[in-house]
Amino acid sequence: MTTKPMSHLYEKVKSAGFTLPYIKKMLPDWWDEALADSPSGRQFASLFLSKRFSICHDSFKDDSSQAVFNLGGNHRFKHRINVGEDDLNVATAIAYSAARIAAENFKTPYDESVNLDWPVIRDQILKNHPWVSLSVLVEYCHSVGIPVVFLKNFPPKCTKMAGIALRVLNRPVIVLTQVRKHGYMLFDLAHELGHIAMSHVNDNNGGVFVDRKIDSLATNVLEAEANAYAFGILSGKENLQMGSRFNLNARELAVAAKEYGHSNQTDPTHIILNYGYMKNLWPVATNALKIVCKNEPTDQDVVRKSFMESIDYDVINDDDLELIEKLCGE
Repeated sequence: MTTKPMSHLYEKVKSAGFTLPYIKKMLPDWWDEALADSPSGRQFASLFLSKRFSICHDSFKDDSSQAVFNLGGNHRFKHRINVGEDDLNVATAIAYSAARIAAENFKTPYDESVNLDWPVIRDQILKNHPWVSLSVLVEYCHSVGIPVVFLKNFPPKCTKMAGIALRVLNRPVIVLTQVRKHGYMLFDLAHELGHIAMSHVNDNNGGVFVDRKIDSLATNVLEAEANAYAFGILSGKENLQMGSRFNLNARELAVAAKEYGHSNQTDPTHIILNYGYMKNLWPVATNALKIVCKNEPTDQDVVRKSFMESIDYDVINDDDLELIEKLCGE
């Protein structure tokens, strides 16, 4: 049985770690598999797929034995087979596809002269807000031309990173994947902004800094610097360890976090999660978040809405708009 030309191209994308249902889900409505039946159509289809999934176009050649990802030409790596949960290649490629769309179509140019020192940003934000919240920090990033993207849709069984800071087309971009509804994404965003501010995203790593996990007590030098930055911008201190003389229940923690937050200009959700982490009282922290965040939009909705409102719809093409909407979800 003769293999259809488009099926051969799909096999190349699958060899990079994508599943066929995911590939087809991410293709535009106008896509027709008959495109690859002619030499010119096959060339067009392979170019389209390579850009869509951040794969080097040479990987679609008949004699290519292994897919190679391409993050803007400055960072290339091969998909590794059978490396288990440590393989972040596919998730990184998807994040780059989203970051490329963000960088190409963002309304606000990136201000290279902007001072990203955390005391400067914090002071600026606190002039008009009680604390540095997720919505406010996202708004700040967008105001200086740094897109913040929440990615929801990955292939099944794809290992995701907690966050990634990239430089695409000379613009920093932050991609987050946190799915818990409230609180967690704030520190993730501040941490990734720290990597950008501390010049961790550079030529040495191809302009791509991937955080498999974000741990506020990490001892790795770069991670510790990004954590100190995150604590600083959120609380005014480069190290924050919340505690109490006796264990609080959820309602007591919610009340205490609000009181401390207003007195110290620190988001109550950050206080609650810091307390839960330091005291290892996650059920209490989780229930306290539910109290504090009742009737509030989810963090994912906050980031998604702000990002979609920051796209230049006069510039973005229909294919990229459709893809970013699929990646970000609803």
